[in-house]
Amino acid sequence: MVAEALAQRGGDESDSGPQVSEWSLQNELLATIVDAVTVNTGATVAAAGGKAPKFKPVARPSTEYERAEHRRRLAGHERITAMVKSARARPTPDATSDVSTIDKR
Repeated sequence: MVAEALAQRGGDESDSGPQVSEWSLQNELLATIVDAVTVNTGATVAAAGGKAPKFKPVARPSTEYERAEHRRRLAGHERITAMVKSARARPTPDATSDVSTIDKR
């Protein structure tokens, strides 16, 4: 049943984190503690002159609304990217071919 829903949605279980039904206050508090320790470790490494590792927060469940909002924003980004690529592909007028614009002093 879950696999059928995922197949219809076109994603996999890893793209939305744990299930909302399995997430509790204890899970949230533990995830918050792990995130805080990870950030603190990175700050300690950076303070000692090293390169802090990239922070990746613990996966949390997402709702269908959040996934739909993400898809909406992604579609908007792709639309704008296509417009920019189209504008870049258009030929630009060659400024050197117009002799009347050259200042003759």
